[in-house]
Amino acid sequence: MTAEPEATELEDASPMLPEERDALILRHLDGGLDAADAARLREHLLLHPEDAARLVELGDEELLVREGLREASGLRRAVPAARIRPSRPRFAPLLRLLPVAAAAGLLLATAYAFLAAYTRRPGAGPVPDPPRVATLESVTGEADLVRGGRRAPLTPGGALRAGDILATGTDAAVVVRYADGTVATLGGSGALRIDPGAPGKRLHLLRGAVACAAVPQPPGAPLVLATPEARVTVAGTRLTLVSRDGATVLEVTEGLVRLADTALAVEVDVAAGERVVADNRVPPRPLPLADPPAPAPPADAEPLVPVPRPHAPTAPPPLAVPLPALPRTVYEDRFDGGLPPGWLRGRRVEAGLPDGLCGAVRQEHFRNDQGEDHHQIASRSDYEKGLFAVEAGDVIHVTYRCTNPVFFELFLCLRRPDRRYACNLIHRVQPPAPTWTTIDLPLAAFRRTEPVDSLDGLVCFHYFFDSQMIDSGLEVARVWVTRAPR
Repeated sequence: MTAEPEATELEDASPMLPEERDALILRHLDGGLDAADAARLREHLLLHPEDAARLVELGDEELLVREGLREASGLRRAVPAARIRPSRPRFAPLLRLLPVAAAAGLLLATAYAFLAAYTRRPGAGPVPDPPRVATLESVTGEADLVRGGRRAPLTPGGALRAGDILATGTDAAVVVRYADGTVATLGGSGALRIDPGAPGKRLHLLRGAVACAAVPQPPGAPLVLATPEARVTVAGTRLTLVSRDGATVLEVTEGLVRLADTALAVEVDVAAGERVVADNRVPPRPLPLADPPAPAPPADAEPLVPVPRPHAPTAPPPLAVPLPALPRTVYEDRFDGGLPPGWLRGRRVEAGLPDGLCGAVRQEHFRNDQGEDHHQIASRSDYEKGLFAVEAGDVIHVTYRCTNPVFFELFLCLRRPDRRYACNLIHRVQPPAPTWTTIDLPLAAFRRTEPVDSLDGLVCFHYFFDSQMIDSGLEVARVWVTRAPR
């Protein structure tokens, strides 16, 4: 007869703090627990029967079965069919089951029950929202809050949390106030994201203009304003920041600000009365404003203009020096609020979008009258009024990605001013990008299906993307046309 080996008592080589234990369980429920930490948590439950007993005391056999233990060997014998009552804790059955449960999914079940025991006791309220980062002080015009991919109108006094995006209409303005008195005002046609601080404050200007009045910030915890082209670090100052058409313009009216061109890895200090442009092409260089800031009036001087009320937002002031001549947008399609009216082909998607956008359109399959298969995204068609007038120097920009990057073609359908058909413009993108990318396509470089003397004066009445028989997984988040300044 072979003697059974003596049981070896396990030792807790690295005791786990309660906070660490709770954090591991929360990370597991969020799907962020790696294999090493999962093993640590499993070992902790094996070594600490008091935690396991607490789980059983407040647990539910039906919950354990539902969470994946139904098929575990011996489960029905080890766990009674009756509900485990708090007045009758059954420690030993759970301890006997732990090795089996590890293979059958006990970690998920015990984590669920553990969370209920420690964070959802009887009488406890709902799980609290993430902490407030700032407050929406006031709103003028049409403005929305985008949170978790959902869009809703902004409400003055509402809490702003990390990840929130504020989006304003053409003539709108919103005021964001931090607890220390720092204020940021977003102007019309803008989008501003509240980013996590830790430490300090973080704002990301996705587009538009923002004016900021920052109180002195604690050492090592500055206010950081980011744009697609630059990063601005603020210790305490007044400034206006504009991000538009591939360029960021900073004007400082008080204090000192550091701007970093994120593509060129160049940093410059910008003092009061200076401005700088960051476009990721030319190193930024501070220049004086056209008119230096006027000296502050005496404290008892009568104001020359009415002082705005605290809750009456005003748009960011105009730049003291106009923006450099940049292309202007003459046409744009976005999908934040759904497909545009009359959209012909494509289905809207909301997952995995680039920053600042809440919707995109994905190509869909159809079969034409000749029995040919196509995968297309197709805009509305307005032959009478057209979508936009064309000039030879126009550039069409597309923000897109292809999950099956083979190729796609972009077609623009043009007519003459007298409403006679002119031609199609065709451009093939091969190979396309698998991640979100913006391409800039001059219309003059497109292939023309019919000879035309000039693109000037023609009218685009319809456009579409086509990958023919192949589903390239094309998703388009934004289409816009710009025209060079004259």
